[in-house]
Amino acid sequence: MSKRKKKRAEEHENHERWLVSYADFITLLFAFFVVMYATSKGDVEKQKSFEDSIKKYLNKITAVSIGGNSTDLSESKSSSPLSNPIQSWRKIYTKKDKEIEQLLERVESYLDQNLTGSQKEQILFGIQDTDWGVKVSLSADKVFAHESAKINREAVAPLLAVGRLLKELNHGVIIENHYGNEPIKNNQYPSAWELTSMRSTKLLRFLMQQQSLSAEKMTAAGFANSRLISSSSQKVDKARNRRVDILILNENDFY
Repeated sequence: MSKRKKKRAEEHENHERWLVSYADFITLLFAFFVVMYATSKGDVEKQKSFEDSIKKYLNKITAVSIGGNSTDLSESKSSSPLSNPIQSWRKIYTKKDKEIEQLLERVESYLDQNLTGSQKEQILFGIQDTDWGVKVSLSADKVFAHESAKINREAVAPLLAVGRLLKELNHGVIIENHYGNEPIKNNQYPSAWELTSMRSTKLLRFLMQQQSLSAEKMTAAGFANSRLISSSSQKVDKARNRRVDILILNENDFY
């Protein structure tokens, strides 16, 4: 009989233990709302004091050297208050856009003065700015012999003018060659990949030899038919796919 009473007493005690946890929860909840209420009241002086203390702390971050000695960055000449990173990047891109715009004007002016009207009409597809610099697009059908990497005689003069421009600018250059969807009927080149790669390499070598361009700033690439301008079956549109793109990089950009 005594054992049953003891068991009932324990059960009664266990049922009331949740009140302790509940009381703790209510206390914490009350404290939370008190803090929220206190922080919601705007105090300009306290807020300014808090911001100043944070800035002072951030400007005095210590860097630990390899030897274990700490250096106070606030004493370094290179230390400066934190600036807005978005504003900094905006300035960088604005400067880059202006540089590319100036480069575009320079390229257009040079080719306009150094290419004849017939040369521009026959060989020059267009000049445009890109994210990396300025792209000069030429007709591959006029630059090279049919399904060959041999440079046409008629293309030598305008190519020399382009070479003089590249030497004068002294920027990084990427020579890209593109082809259309037409099958190649030349046993020397199994596919458009081999043909476009060889054409870019031949043109790069030609410009380097004629104008003594730096090999460190020159790159050649063949893209076959992976970057078509148009999928139209019109003869004019198909011809524009067969092109040579000479990408003149912005001075501070790299490929």
